[in-house]
Amino acid sequence: MMETDILPTKGVLIRSKLERPPLPARLVVRPRLIERLDKARNGRATLIDAPPGYGKTTLALQWLSHSGLASAWVALDEADRDPERFLRYVVAALHRHSGNGLQRTRALLEAHVLPPWGHVMDVLVAELAEVHERTVLVLED
Repeated sequence: MMETDILPTKGVLIRSKLERPPLPARLVVRPRLIERLDKARNGRATLIDAPPGYGKTTLALQWLSHSGLASAWVALDEADRDPERFLRYVVAALHRHSGNGLQRTRALLEAHVLPPWGHVMDVLVAELAEVHERTVLVLED
């Protein structure tokens, strides 16, 4: 059975989707790709793109281990195409990392009637600006 967190008014989040998986015991170390990710670490976004089974998740895990950067993890699936559900998972992952951060955004997402998306995003961006530790958000598909 999957572990879940129940939000007061809006349903269930599957906790295991927010857990960074362990590095596999046997893996191919890819120093050249890790170096490329290191060079991109000051950018706003980095996309690791390859066909299924090519080791994207393993590479991300290796790089996070190597970099020492704080990270928040979300394992996505088809149901996360819904913007509200997607944002709930992203906020939950970042909240777990930041301790008690993103309280205002979480409150908006838990409201009986969801405020306009523009307002929710403004509050999220403002709260993210208050976070001082650099954090990598991994959206794993």
